[in-house]
Amino acid sequence: MTDFNHEIADLYPWLFKIARRYCSSVCDIEDLVGDTIYKVLSNKEKFKEGRALKPWCEVIMLNTYITAYNRRSLIRFVGCDNIKEIFSHNQASDDLMVHDIQAAIRRCHNRTCCMDCVVYYAHGYSYKEIGKMVGIPVNTVRSRISYGRELLRNELDLTVK
Repeated sequence: MTDFNHEIADLYPWLFKIARRYCSSVCDIEDLVGDTIYKVLSNKEKFKEGRALKPWCEVIMLNTYITAYNRRSLIRFVGCDNIKEIFSHNQASDDLMVHDIQAAIRRCHNRTCCMDCVVYYAHGYSYKEIGKMVGIPVNTVRSRISYGRELLRNELDLTVK
C-alpha cells in the first residue's frame, strides 16, 4: 500500500466522525464516507504534496454531501399512493389529475423497466439500496431514474424550468 493510501486508511475514523455532521443514519454516513474516499483516491493526482490531507478530504466530503442534497431536492417524484392526499382541495380536478398521473406511470412502466427505480427513489431509497433490491449497479440505477423521469415528464407533457 502506498503512503497516500495508508494515510487515507488512517483517516477513515476521522472521516466517519466528520460525516456525522451531515448525516443522521449510519447507512448515509457510510455512503458519504465511501463516496468521499472514492473521490479522494480517484483524484489523488490533484492533491499537492506538502498540503494538509484532512482539510482536502473534508472539502471533498462537504461538496459530495451538497451535491447529493441538491440532487435529492431538485425533483421529488410522488408515488401513486400519496397523490390523492396532496391534491385534495378540488376533488373533481384532483381525481382527473390522479388518474392521468397513474395512467402515465402505467404507460411508461409498460415500455421500460426503469419506472421501478423511479418509484423506489420516490419512496426515499438511496441509489445503493435500489441497486441491491433490483440487482443492478448503482450507476445503472442513476441512469434508469434519469431516463424514467424524462419519460414521465414527456408522457405528462411537462417542461423543466
